[in-house]
Amino acid sequence: MVVAAAALAAAALFLLLGPYSNFAPSGFLDPWFYTGYFTNFGYLIHHFGPTYFVGRLPWIIPGLLAFRIAPPEAASVMLNVAIVATSLIALYWAVRWHYGRTPAVLACACLLTNPYFMSTVSWDYPDGPAIAYAFVGLAFAVRPNGNRVWVGIFLTLSLLTNLAGAPMIAALLVLVFWRACEWKRDALRLAAGAVGTVLVLCPIAQVLVGRWTYFYWQVYQTIQTFSHPGFLDKMWGTGPAFLLTASRLFAPLLLVAAGPILLVRRKAGDLAWAAWISLAACLALFSLQEFAAHGVALRVSYHSSYLIVPLFFFAGVLLGETGRLSERWAAVAVLLAIALPFTQESLARVLPVWPALLVMGAVTLIARSPWQQLCLIAMLFLASGLDPAISYVWDRPAGHNREVFRSLMTLEGYLNSAVDPERRVQFWIDDEEQGPLYRSADALYLWIHSDFTEDLAHASAAHIRGELKANATLVHLTMHPEVLDARRKLLAARGIAIGNERTAHFPWATVVLQDVTDLSALR
Repeated sequence: MVVAAAALAAAALFLLLGPYSNFAPSGFLDPWFYTGYFTNFGYLIHHFGPTYFVGRLPWIIPGLLAFRIAPPEAASVMLNVAIVATSLIALYWAVRWHYGRTPAVLACACLLTNPYFMSTVSWDYPDGPAIAYAFVGLAFAVRPNGNRVWVGIFLTLSLLTNLAGAPMIAALLVLVFWRACEWKRDALRLAAGAVGTVLVLCPIAQVLVGRWTYFYWQVYQTIQTFSHPGFLDKMWGTGPAFLLTASRLFAPLLLVAAGPILLVRRKAGDLAWAAWISLAACLALFSLQEFAAHGVALRVSYHSSYLIVPLFFFAGVLLGETGRLSERWAAVAVLLAIALPFTQESLARVLPVWPALLVMGAVTLIARSPWQQLCLIAMLFLASGLDPAISYVWDRPAGHNREVFRSLMTLEGYLNSAVDPERRVQFWIDDEEQGPLYRSADALYLWIHSDFTEDLAHASAAHIRGELKANATLVHLTMHPEVLDARRKLLAARGIAIGNERTAHFPWATVVLQDVTDLSALR
């Protein structure tokens, strides 16, 4: 209980007072899909039915609960605190059971303050909860005399939250069998936990979305993605050039390459070697997915974030293996971990990324305690803290993302009060006004975006009929309300009848609603 209370307090304090954002930035689509489900679940299920997004029940269920018991802003922070605290508790015990209290506290301090980990939490996508479930599964895997059923339960929850973490799950299985004397029994218990978890969620899925086969949609999406590798290549690019700026990958690469040297020097035990093998296997599997299967597993920062689980467990192992710290040096190490995020902006301005990381890495390899632990802590932070791909994690300018969240919740509240839930919300945003905030507003309703100005001017009647629903309410988002006259004329010219027009003004948009009343004369 003391550990849990400390983890909750640390998570809450750092999320509320630290330099990281608690909310997704505008311009992203994916995180706002889930905010939309948490706030408008019944509406989205009614109009879109089962989808790939809603199939991630281990994230959907906690989100629905949080947003039912608290206002949206508080609920979002509650979810973030839960993800961070759960991860901290699991990592603490995974390290403490084998190396004692001090290395466990240091590992948790590194995780709590790490920009890469916090980026998975702050943007409200399934990566954060999937990582938290995996940390719990890892803890049960290394717990002395632990029950492997629990490992199966939590690793399955992680996998069902996001199949992108499959390489991590496979790599963590190393820790399940690292000292298994009765591996067949352990495998059966693991399978029992996994199958039981899938089955328990089936009736919940049937109640929530009307289909018990919730797991199918993620599997189908994954098969489709890997069946058409050109799709991801077109979206994210090809080739290894991304490695030149992906400093977040330096820490796992260094520890995989140099881990055996450190472990041999310390005459490490079986668990330490299993932790290294787990990290090496995870990096190898993601590399195969990236370079052989065109899976953008390393290229895209939030895909490679699943390296966090084996990386920070192995870091905790190294903190335990590299020598016992005095209370004074342990306090210095914790203070260093806490201070680094608050100095990141200055460090990013003055430090050359790769030379700084290479120096930190070299000192980590050759120094002795306590400098070795201090350099390991600094290297873990700098590797992701200097990576531009996760710059969205920082709360800069202060409070900006919170204001984005409030603006979108205000808009959603207005639409919920002004639009009949039986009508389908469809946004009309001209491409030249398709700014970050408007994109995220559209994403709350699953971003089924159409350029109605272009389509109504040139597209066929059949094409328009496929895009514009007969029960639609058009939501015009614009900073130029004078364009509404031209849009009304476009609708009339194509034989689309509208009515019940109403207008609301926000600092960042004029919102005009029009109910589509008749498409029978569409031409």
